[in-house]
Amino acid sequence: MMKKNIFSIIFLLPFMIFGQSIDFSAKYFDFQTVIDTDSDSIQLTLTNNSGYDISVTGIKFMQIYDAQPFFVKDSVFSISIGNAYDIWVYFEPEQNILHQMKAVVKTDFRGDYLISLKGIGNFSNSYYDNSYNKIEQDLKASLKTITGQGYNSLSYSGARDNMYGSIDNVGGDVECVYTGRVATFNTRPGANSNSFNCEHTFPQGFFNQSSPMRSDIHHLFSTDVTSNSRRGNYPFGIVSGSSSWSVGGSKQGGGVFEPRDAQKGQVARALFYFVLRYEDYSSHVQGQETILRTWFDQYPPIAKDIDRNNDIYALQNNRNPFVDYPQLLKRISKISGNSVATGVKGLYVSRDTVDMTGQTDSTLYTISIMNTGNESVTITNFRISNTTNFDFSSAQSDRTLLPGEGYEIQLRVTPTLTPLVDETLSFDTDVSGMGTVDVTLLGGWSTLSTAEVDGSSKLRVFPNPAKSAVSVVWQNQKNYDLEIYNVVGKLVYSSGSLEQKQINVSDFESGSYILKTSNGSLREQTTLIIK
Repeated sequence: MMKKNIFSIIFLLPFMIFGQSIDFSAKYFDFQTVIDTDSDSIQLTLTNNSGYDISVTGIKFMQIYDAQPFFVKDSVFSISIGNAYDIWVYFEPEQNILHQMKAVVKTDFRGDYLISLKGIGNFSNSYYDNSYNKIEQDLKASLKTITGQGYNSLSYSGARDNMYGSIDNVGGDVECVYTGRVATFNTRPGANSNSFNCEHTFPQGFFNQSSPMRSDIHHLFSTDVTSNSRRGNYPFGIVSGSSSWSVGGSKQGGGVFEPRDAQKGQVARALFYFVLRYEDYSSHVQGQETILRTWFDQYPPIAKDIDRNNDIYALQNNRNPFVDYPQLLKRISKISGNSVATGVKGLYVSRDTVDMTGQTDSTLYTISIMNTGNESVTITNFRISNTTNFDFSSAQSDRTLLPGEGYEIQLRVTPTLTPLVDETLSFDTDVSGMGTVDVTLLGGWSTLSTAEVDGSSKLRVFPNPAKSAVSVVWQNQKNYDLEIYNVVGKLVYSSGSLEQKQINVSDFESGSYILKTSNGSLREQTTLIIK
C-alpha cells in the first residue's frame, strides 16, 4: 500500500470579522490508479490555529455500487488550540471504474466543508481490461466479447471426460452438486456405472443441444441421475410447502427446482454467465433473475468455485466473470433483456440547523450539499426568510449538480441586539421527497455591547463565547490595562503592557463577564461569555 503526504488542512484564527473560519490548503485528492487487491492513502494534517478547541464530528463519504471506495479509519476527533492531528484518507476500489465524488468534513466550528476525491480502479486480472468503466448494456457487450475471444470449444465427450476426470474429481471421488452423494470414478463409463451424468444448468433442450453451448463446462456439473432427472427443465426457485422430491437439501415441487445451499450461488453464476456469453433462449432465465440475484449475493464464490473456474480456463481459454469479480453484476441491472440503470436522484445536506447564538467573532458559516444519486439534481430558488441576521455571502443562482458533485453554501451572519433569531434557509430541488429543503437558522445576541453592534468598536475579543482561551486586540492601542469582572462586580483578572493579550479562561465558571480596557483617557468595554 502506497502512502502520500499531500496536504494539510489549516484551521485559521478568525482575525477578520467576515473571514472564513476554516481554510483548506488543498481540497483535491487524486489517487490515480489502484488495483482492486491493493489500496492507497493520502495523509492530511489538520492544524488548529483558531481560538477554539475544534472537533471534527464526522466525515461523510459517498457509496457507489453498494461500496465505499474512499474512507478514513478515524473520523471523530478533537484538536486543541495550537495543535495538529494527522489522518489518512484511503482509496480501496472494488470496481474497475473511474471514481469521482465529494466528501463532507463535518466540524463543530462554523460548519461543514467539501473535499474532492478521484481515483481509477483497475482489476488485477488483465483479462478484464476492456470492461473498464463500462456499465449496463456496454458492460454486457464487453464481457460477451471477452468470454468469447479465443474460446476453445470442446467436444461434449471431451468436456465430460475432463469434468469427471479432473475438474470435479477430488482424490478419485466425484460429488453430486444437488444431493451431496459421492461416488468413486474418473471416466464416463465410471459415471454411468455409478448412476452419475452431466447436468446442464441452462437446459440443453432450449438451445437444441447445439454447440458450443452444450459442451461449455462453465454451466455443466456432475450430478446423480435421479436429481438430474428431477430438475429436468424446471426453472430454479424456492419450493414452498411440501415438495414432491427432496434429497440432500435440494427440492422439487410447485413447478420449480430448488438446489441445496451449497450450489445456489454456483447456479446463479453459471446462468448469468450463460446468458451473457450466449443468450437467454426461450427467456428461461428472465423469470428467475430476481431469486438468482438473491442467491448470487447470499452465496459468493468459495475456493472450490475459484479453482473450478481456473481449471475450466485452462481447457476452454475463457473465464466466468461472475466468479472472478462478482461485483460486476452490480453494474448490470438486467441480465436477460436490455439493461438500463434505474435512475436515482439523491441529495445529502450536511445539516438541518445552524446555531450561531452568542457567537460573534466569526460570521461565515458553511453548509455543504452533494449529489448522492446517479442522475443530475437541479437546485433552484435559494432564499432566506429574513436577511437581517443571516444572508448569503454571495448571490445564489440556480444550479445543476451532476452525480458525485457538491456545492458549499456560505452564509454571512450579522449579529444585532436581538435576543432570539429563528430564520429559515430554503431551496427547491427535483429530488423526490425533497421538493423543498429547509435549514433552520438560529441566533441570539442580547449580551452584545453597543460598540459591537454598530461596528464602531476597535476592541476585538475572540473567540466569544470562549472555552479555554481568549485573545484581546485593541486596535491602535498599546500598553493598555485589561480587567475582567464577574456579574457581581468582582475583579477576576487584570493585566497590562501588551498590545495583544491571550488569557487562559479554562478555570473561569460558565457565564457572562465584563471585559474592560483603558489607556489614559480612552476606555472601552464589552461582554465576554465563558462556556
